[in-house]
Amino acid sequence: MEYRIRLTVGHVLRHAPASSAAGADAAYIDIAQDLLLRKLSDDGVLDMVAFKGGTAHRKVFAGASGRFSTDLDFSVTNLSETAAAVQALMSNAVHGAIIGPFH
Repeated sequence: MEYRIRLTVGHVLRHAPASSAAGADAAYIDIAQDLLLRKLSDDGVLDMVAFKGGTAHRKVFAGASGRFSTDLDFSVTNLSETAAAVQALMSNAVHGAIIGPFH
């Protein structure tokens, strides 16, 4: 699925952690994470994993006011799937991906 992605100043500011010295840099990473998660969902990869950990909690509950983190943690949801197979699907989905201004 194709999406039109325009990063406006307002969009970036909504993602900028207010208490972080990283400011806009952190905001761009946060936006890239959101777009990557949408791509993984569109590709069906998120049907096979659970998004967990601190970044998941912040994105769901705290938004930009939560503690910023750059890692995305996942667990395999179906034990009949091997972690290696799911990892390969995820790797194939993101390798070489161009999502808006992000590579």
